[in-house]
Amino acid sequence: MHTGSSYVATGPRRISPQLLTFIRNRYGFEELNIYRLCPQCHSVETKMMKKQHEMDKDDMDVSDNELSGNSSMDNEGENDDNEEVDDGSDQNDDDDEPSEDEMLLEATYREEQAMERLSAVFNLLKIKQVHDKLNTRSIRSKIDEVYIYLHGLCDIIEGKSVQANNPNPHELLVQESNDLLTGLKNLFNESDASEQVRLLTIAPKKWGREKIRKCEHQARESLVLRENEGVLAFPQYFKGNTPISNDTITSIINFYREDGTSRVSSSSKDTIQINQNTVPIRYMEMSILDAFRIFDERSPGLVGRTTFYSSRPRDVKILSPHDTFME
Repeated sequence: MHTGSSYVATGPRRISPQLLTFIRNRYGFEELNIYRLCPQCHSVETKMMKKQHEMDKDDMDVSDNELSGNSSMDNEGENDDNEEVDDGSDQNDDDDEPSEDEMLLEATYREEQAMERLSAVFNLLKIKQVHDKLNTRSIRSKIDEVYIYLHGLCDIIEGKSVQANNPNPHELLVQESNDLLTGLKNLFNESDASEQVRLLTIAPKKWGREKIRKCEHQARESLVLRENEGVLAFPQYFKGNTPISNDTITSIINFYREDGTSRVSSSSKDTIQINQNTVPIRYMEMSILDAFRIFDERSPGLVGRTTFYSSRPRDVKILSPHDTFME
């Protein structure tokens, strides 16, 4: 218990009468009157008290065996004594569970310790202190002042002008900057490949390809785009039409194979081998132009007529060559 300290240890943990009695007997402090201990001392003393009670209980069990020939009245008296010890032990177990008041006191104690440490840092750097712990925004603002001050010291070491390198030019809290970056990362993840290249152009110039890449090709594209066109420029692709996604092709094929668009041949011999699988032949029940019009009504502007025609699966046949069309 803080041996050699010049002051009496106190803390947020309230001690029970049983624990106080144990401490008095253990250390020989008959007139000791304390009501609280620090969490560490409370834990140590409680464990010692439990250990002592267990030893006392073992001694009583030995005594019970030696005196087993005594009268039943004596046994009842001894059992009463044991019950009293057990009750004390149960009480001590209850003491281990902190009450709401104890938890509140411990939280208050931690808050006060945090305020003291922050005040020490502010005082060291000659920054005006904040005494109201509920004014967390002002406290975080002072913490950001510490951050800016330390960056200024680093600039001096590197021989840079303090004015040329403002660590917080937008006057944002660190938490606010983190929130903006989190939102930007979410936007990046939800964007398509072209938009991701565009967003990567706002990355710091010192990062380089290895730092910013999602893939190597994408990182190189963003660096070239920023160098040639500037930040947030739109990438231009000159390799022909934009490729069609696999999902779009699958939608077209499924539409061709729908009942109503085509029908299965009535002859079981009308089959075709596709990827080593035998697939029954289907015949269109309408012209491809009519089929395209229906598909375009379902998915307006998804594909053009030429793409729709060229995506017809091999197992879907046209009944008459007059049903075909040219753009």
